[in-house]
Amino acid sequence: MAGVQTDASGRYSIRNLPPGDYLVATSDDLEPYEWFDPAVLERLTPDATRITMGEDETKSLDLVIESAMAIR
Repeated sequence: MAGVQTDASGRYSIRNLPPGDYLVATSDDLEPYEWFDPAVLERLTPDATRITMGEDETKSLDLVIESAMAIR
C-alpha cells in the first residue's frame, strides 16, 4: 500500500511498487495516513481504478477527484 499527495501541478508518482495487481483511488478529504484505516479503504474501493504492474513497468493514469458541494 502506498499513499501520496499531488504536487503543485496536480501530478503524483509512486515508485518501487512490486509487480502485482493494485487499486488506485483518489480522495480530496483524507488526513495523512488515514488510508491505512480499513473503513476508509472500503469507502474508496468501489470507485478505484484497477491496474496490474509488471517488473520494472511504468504506467501513467489520468485520475479525477470528484467533489460534491451544496450551495444555498
